[in-house]
Amino acid sequence: MFNPTRSFNFGLIALIAINILPHLESNFLVGIFVVVPSLILRLLFEFQKVKLPHWLIKLGFILLSFALVYFQQGSIIGPEPASALLICGVALKLIDRVSYRDAMISLFLVFMLIMARFLVDQSLPITLMGGADVILVVTLLFQLHRGPSSQLRVKELLRLTLKVLLQSAPLLFLLFVVFPRFSVGFFSLNNESVGQIGFSDEITPGDIAQLASSERTAFRVIWKENQPKTRDLYWRGEVLTISKGFKWSVDKRKKEKLSSAGLSFQSKSKYLIEYEILLAPYFGKWLFLLDTPKSVQFSDPIKNRQTYKNRSHSVFSIKSNNGQNLFYTGKSVLQEGSDKISANYDYLQTDDGSDKIEEWVKALKKQSKNEKEFVDSVLNFFSKNFKYSLSPGVMKTSSMEDFFFNKKIGFCEHFAALFAYIMRVGGIPSRVVVGFQGGRKNSLSDYLIVQEKDAHAWTEIWDKSIRSWIRVDPTAFVAPARISLGGQVYHQLASEGSDFNYSDNELQRLYESSVNENLLLKIKLAMDLASLRWQQFLLTYDLEKQKEILSYLGINRIEVRHLGLISFFITLFFILYLRYTQNRKKPKLSSTQKYYIELQKLLAAKGLNKSLSEGPYDFLRRCHKTFPEEIYGEIHIFLDLYIQKIYGDKFDSQRENEFKRSLMIIKSQLKSDEKVLKN
Repeated sequence: MFNPTRSFNFGLIALIAINILPHLESNFLVGIFVVVPSLILRLLFEFQKVKLPHWLIKLGFILLSFALVYFQQGSIIGPEPASALLICGVALKLIDRVSYRDAMISLFLVFMLIMARFLVDQSLPITLMGGADVILVVTLLFQLHRGPSSQLRVKELLRLTLKVLLQSAPLLFLLFVVFPRFSVGFFSLNNESVGQIGFSDEITPGDIAQLASSERTAFRVIWKENQPKTRDLYWRGEVLTISKGFKWSVDKRKKEKLSSAGLSFQSKSKYLIEYEILLAPYFGKWLFLLDTPKSVQFSDPIKNRQTYKNRSHSVFSIKSNNGQNLFYTGKSVLQEGSDKISANYDYLQTDDGSDKIEEWVKALKKQSKNEKEFVDSVLNFFSKNFKYSLSPGVMKTSSMEDFFFNKKIGFCEHFAALFAYIMRVGGIPSRVVVGFQGGRKNSLSDYLIVQEKDAHAWTEIWDKSIRSWIRVDPTAFVAPARISLGGQVYHQLASEGSDFNYSDNELQRLYESSVNENLLLKIKLAMDLASLRWQQFLLTYDLEKQKEILSYLGINRIEVRHLGLISFFITLFFILYLRYTQNRKKPKLSSTQKYYIELQKLLAAKGLNKSLSEGPYDFLRRCHKTFPEEIYGEIHIFLDLYIQKIYGDKFDSQRENEFKRSLMIIKSQLKSDEKVLKN
């Protein structure tokens, strides 16, 4: 076979590089030490600067690939290591060989790169990229099969590619509608590194501040009813009960497993707020819900069975989200605390505290008539003495005393941890809750965007008078605008140097005016809306939704096996239809042409092949040089009759019989004497 042209090779190199890019975020080492060198070597080869590497160098790259994947993933077995090894394989294929076969393999490997990315990311940009990839791969396939002498005509190739894809579109649509939807995927991506980015089951000084410096979207909220006020938007994630100075962590206890009938907490209130959440894939087990959450529901029954709850802490979690987006429905009641205080947890435990702070607490406790007055006094102290800052500087976990008496500048985790510690020293059970607070409404739609910039920590204390946990957020007393505006709006205004002495409404108008003037932000909001609709469609189009569509089309009571059979027969019909149309387009050969082709096959079996550009008389001259006179004479008669029949006016039945008889004689002569070629 022929070798591909240089223009084709450059297109292939660019296509592979573009498809590897989305994988580099989780495979950085592989990208630096395998992908980049392979691309550079192949480009230098195309410019005739170097030869392709020796096989020993290739072997070294292969061993390096396995070592890097093992170092990065901790194994070479599993979906994530397989994806990393696939990237290495595609890159190293570029420096293997340059031939038609290698080009075909590389193009098909590009399809595998696309699918590997789809396993972990089905976002709208990746989907659009996948669609563009299909067009480019098919275009390069057409260019490859045009041969080395053909020129690169991009418009013509794209037109042909789009024509083919449009022809296959009806089949794709039918299969999408009728192919059975499965509740669980064939692949389980248990990539823990994905889920641990940005959120954990403990906090130390700077953790939430670092998370809040990111503008990455954490989740989106679609309200079934009117949206509550921003100051009430506390998104509960985890409850921390183990205190060690500024460091707070989860007391890991066994959680109760949800059954299909036990997905909710009991509520005293009839006013449930219902909403849907599209959660990003990098938060591991946590399911964020509006405080106080009462129920959570997935459309997938398998995910419902994998969901856990901690009744004492009013939090939900899932066994694993496999690095995928999650879409679930939540129901909550505002400002209704949990009425459970579990004996499993020590809500008065303190370690690595401060003797000076304890003395201050005891003195304040003596001055207070009751617990409420004590709590109010502490909050009043916070309001007058502390300042809120996203960048309070480096602080050790044991520096609570220095922060309390000297530094006095901190972020929400400092205030929540310190306040909870003071409450415990004062004999009031307390705990720290981490999650998000606030969110920003997309001005182009009616849903809420919660970013990591909204990350927050607050405190809950046990009110023995009403026997319930109540939320007390010390940040609301230090920086009230942070709670009333939400993290995104507050930090945006803070970065612009705004004065927070204005009212909340004035600050909100100031923010909205800056947003309206920002064209780039409007574009981002439009893209976010499109991404939400796409993800919502993907995550809600399950078997039940498929049955609804089929029912709308008049197909009722259909089972999964029926959908499979329909898909099979549609595919079979499409294949048969393609074969039929292809056969119809083929020009039908006349009997004369069939005889002529049969002669060519007979002579080719004896070693004489006719070239495509060779006419009958040129072919006859070569026969004269190759075969004995007796056979050559009969070939001469056959070809004369062939030319007369094809190009002549009259060809009666007698000549038709002579034509057939001549071919039979040639066939007989070639069979009777195996050594018919001239020496």
